Amino acid sequence: MTEQADVCVIGSGFGGAIMAYYLARAGQRVVVLERGPDRSTESLQVPLRPRDLLEVTHTFNGNGATVLVGSAVGGGSLVYSGVSLRAPSFVFERRGRGGRIWPRALDRGALDPFYARAEAGLGVHQLAFDEVAKRGGSWGLRMNRLGYRVDPVRQATTACVHCGFCNTGCRFFRMNHLTLNYLPGAQAAGAEIRPGMEACSVRPADGGWRVAYGPVSDATLLRPQAPPPSRELQAKRVVLAGGAIGTAGMLLRSRPWLSRLSAQAGRNLSGNGDLALMAVLPEDASLPGRGLMSQHQGVAMDTITYEWLESHGFVVITQHELSLATVANGDPHRLWWGLDKKRMMRRYGDTMVGLAVLGTDGSPGVVHVAPPGDELRLTPAFGVTLVDFPIDPVTRRLFDDARRIVGDVVRRMGGELVDLTLNPSPTYDETAFFAHPLGTARAADTPDVGVVDADGQVHGHPGLYVTDGAAIPTALGVNPSLTIAAFAERAAARLVARVGGPHAPPPDPNPHVQPRPGERAVSG
Repeated sequence: MTEQADVCVIGSGFGGAIMAYYLARAGQRVVVLERGPDRSTESLQVPLRPRDLLEVTHTFNGNGATVLVGSAVGGGSLVYSGVSLRAPSFVFERRGRGGRIWPRALDRGALDPFYARAEAGLGVHQLAFDEVAKRGGSWGLRMNRLGYRVDPVRQATTACVHCGFCNTGCRFFRMNHLTLNYLPGAQAAGAEIRPGMEACSVRPADGGWRVAYGPVSDATLLRPQAPPPSRELQAKRVVLAGGAIGTAGMLLRSRPWLSRLSAQAGRNLSGNGDLALMAVLPEDASLPGRGLMSQHQGVAMDTITYEWLESHGFVVITQHELSLATVANGDPHRLWWGLDKKRMMRRYGDTMVGLAVLGTDGSPGVVHVAPPGDELRLTPAFGVTLVDFPIDPVTRRLFDDARRIVGDVVRRMGGELVDLTLNPSPTYDETAFFAHPLGTARAADTPDVGVVDADGQVHGHPGLYVTDGAAIPTALGVNPSLTIAAFAERAAARLVARVGGPHAPPPDPNPHVQPRPGERAVSG
């Protein structure tokens, strides 16, 4: 007999966890399917075994793109930097060939109340300058000398101890992962979370939706294969929240049963303008070293400048040392290995600063899936076998402007800019490396422009929703996690009103640690 539920949520990142929390609190029977494992908090500190890394992150290489995503209970919240920023107003007004891309019901003002709820549920607050690491303090003072403003970022942390392990999880309960707030709140209300279960397809059946899924074998982490769809779950409503890559794969594999699915499904993939740079700067004994933390400590990202956001569509964020894979991938002279690397890292923070550019790219990417029975997985990547990411004119201009402007700033500081992303791909001269994929089932007022409506419901398919990064219509120019959370907060409020249950307040962001004064947001 096919199992029954009110709601099946596929994925447990920001879009899935928030929907599961509010729907369970509204009295719905919720089942969450998560293809990744449920990692213990103690295992989330700089895992050194490749198997551990594969269990919490997935990296897959497409044509023109290398994409990193989180994959575990808690999704990207286990491995993100914690930076939580509201999107600037102008991105909601971006236009394409058919006019305005975003649904008319969604703009900054409409989302602000839901941003506030997400900030309360995630414990977002602005860092103080005494929480900025040495790299951010040094960069900020150098920028001030040139007449530029630098601010501490807004973070989803509680009484941070500055261990520096944000991107592999925080075993000290200081990063406010979804496993500390929305997910346990959902479970307390009766939701069931099933790790190690991968959804394969969804189709209409018996007045609702039927999800085919199967267990992910431990034996497939290094040589992954798609699980056979050995189980089925019947639900009145299904929420797709497996990320911009995973959700695109689900929709495309399910297209035979989704007769009205928009032709935009799998298209409009944005990397959110991600660009990894490094500044190598001269020593300056006059700098007081305003940041108190050494280079490998502090939150993963600590300061931001908005100087070029409105004029050129990007921000610059200081960050700790990039992952070995990223650095090695972008180092033609192999200066980042062995003793040379060790000697250089002694200068990191004082004279070397990691710089993350995030900007408004042109959403040029396309996601494809192989025909049934013809799937090859080179990584454990949600059944998606090809990402094509040509650098379109909008993205080309963004990258060129960022490299030129930031390079000029670094040279005015007397330093050198190192570009960590200039690598060819099978077809293109440059490979984009990004960790913020968006837009493959974007929200729009009509199906000729997007896949879902302003509430996240798939056009032409009532009861089927998308509430993750796939639904975010365009690049945001800032870290996207808070906007995904706000979109899910709004979608949850609308759906709870539709099913007739009570709309719960946001959860306690971190019940394990007492916040410092000023660290608790208040929902609007």
